[in-house]
Amino acid sequence: MELPGGLGFAVAVKRDCPHVEAALARAGAPPNEDAAEQWLHKPCEDCGDAEENWVSIAPHPRVLCSRYRNCHMLMHFISTMGEGDGQAAEGGGETPAEGAAALPETAEPVAVSFSDLSVWCFSCESYIEHPGLAPWLQVLRPVNFPPLQAP
Repeated sequence: MELPGGLGFAVAVKRDCPHVEAALARAGAPPNEDAAEQWLHKPCEDCGDAEENWVSIAPHPRVLCSRYRNCHMLMHFISTMGEGDGQAAEGGGETPAEGAAALPETAEPVAVSFSDLSVWCFSCESYIEHPGLAPWLQVLRPVNFPPLQAP
């Protein structure tokens, strides 16, 4: 959404994503600090890019680059949509909310950005917030944004 006076754009955050609870349930417990530290320093698993990476909230989280780099997290989501029941990522003509129940169990639509810890649902095509994400973000925040040390 564009701000008045050409001051930039505001991000509208979706608070009713129908996919996040299933993603969290499949992923299980949030990572521990060691896993979070490894993810933060890991390059994209597909291309080796070390900037603007995301981690999928999934049983086997993957660190992949953003759509502004080489799109590997988006491509991963699309590949998970094609497994399971044979549905294509763009198929069906349903809106994401209408198609929520139709997501295959293999789908991994939710990911967290290491740039700012924003959470994106690829199926909703939106940034999302949900109370169930708090444990994940609580582990990632201090690793990604360590407290300043006094001189």
